[in-house]
Amino acid sequence: KFAVGVESITNTEVAIFPNPSEGIFIIESKQVFDAEIIDISGKVIAKFNTANKKMVQIDNAGIYFIRLSSKNEVITRKLIVK
Repeated sequence: KFAVGVESITNTEVAIFPNPSEGIFIIESKQVFDAEIIDISGKVIAKFNTANKKMVQIDNAGIYFIRLSSKNEVITRKLIVK
């Protein structure tokens, strides 16, 4: 059983919540990822590593994507800021 916002992709569980949010998202995963926040036009607005940063803040309302990359996989999720 998974909490809301948790999806199993291959054997990786990643939770990003709350989604939608007021601009602050929490990332939970047992695996470490390189992450990029991408706006709707495709521009990368932030880069970080989930080993060092588990909370993401986006200041402007809109639709964004988070791309989580590891040695073995790439996971992309949509983020909605109200």
